[in-house]
Amino acid sequence: MRGKVRLYLLMIFVGILPLASVLLAGQVATWNGCRIDEGGIHPCQVLGYEAGPLLHTMTTLGWLMLVTNLFLAAGVLGLLGELLRAAGLRAWQAFTRWRSSQ
Repeated sequence: MRGKVRLYLLMIFVGILPLASVLLAGQVATWNGCRIDEGGIHPCQVLGYEAGPLLHTMTTLGWLMLVTNLFLAAGVLGLLGELLRAAGLRAWQAFTRWRSSQ
C-alpha cells in the first residue's frame, strides 16, 4: 500500500510541475515589471541577469500541462481510492470487533 501511495503522490507532483513553472515565471515577471507572454522573448532584468529567455521557456512549458494533467487526475483519483479503501477497512475491523463483543 505504501508503494501505491508514493506512486500516486509522485504522479500528483509531476502533474503540478508545469503549473508551478508558469506561476513562478509570472510572479518573477510581475515583481520585476517585465512583460511575459508566449508570443516572443521580452527583455527582463532580474538581479542583473537577463531572464527573458528563461521566463519565456518557463511560460511555454505550461503547454506540457495538457499531458501532465492526466497524471495529476490519475494520482488524485488513485490517492482518494486508497484513502477510501483504508477507511473502509478500518470501519470493517471496528464493526467485526463490535460484533464479536456482542
